[in-house]
Amino acid sequence: MPTVYRVVLVGFGAAGQGFAQIIRDHGARITASTGAEIRIVGVATARRGSAYAATGLDAGALLDAIAQGTLTALPQAVTDDALTMIQTRDADILVELSP
Repeated sequence: MPTVYRVVLVGFGAAGQGFAQIIRDHGARITASTGAEIRIVGVATARRGSAYAATGLDAGALLDAIAQGTLTALPQAVTDDALTMIQTRDADILVELSP
């Protein structure tokens, strides 16, 4: 069984979306070769909404939503700002990508 790492992204611009694309496109191969499963559990943005799911967010759904301009239409949308997400949500890794 792989070791699961729960990741929160603060910021979801080009770098955050690139990270999500890597997880979407190569996550299974990364897990198979390293024994580590990377799950994006939270994304917090200043102007385009935030989302959180303790069991993980679908990277493809995040990318589709942000392509429409906002994360607020996702079923996992939350009103957390970045600080609230960091302080109250359960994650192993915080990736700071805000401008």
